[in-house]
Amino acid sequence: MISSTGFAQEKPAFIQGKFRGYGENDKIFVNYRNGSDRVSDSVQINRDGSFEIQAELADPVLATLTAGKSPREAQQSGAVQLYLEPGKTKIKKTRPNSIRSSNR
Repeated sequence: MISSTGFAQEKPAFIQGKFRGYGENDKIFVNYRNGSDRVSDSVQINRDGSFEIQAELADPVLATLTAGKSPREAQQSGAVQLYLEPGKTKIKKTRPNSIRSSNR
């Protein structure tokens, strides 16, 4: 029998954002570590530049977001780093290397 005592329960985390200058042909790529697991995911950016990412986390993690048509192109566009934690995080990127973030 395996006991789950000592394991933190994962909770939902959401990033809602808007990256101006990007559109429906672009994606948001997110990378972070969740415990010993390395997580890489992507979501399509909507026509208006908005997107939403959902994750399950036990603890806050440092996440990296990039945007572009491919992971390679996205890495060249500049990364946004933020602490992702259970709950909702809103982020806007209005020009390269300029962000505004708020946790709610």
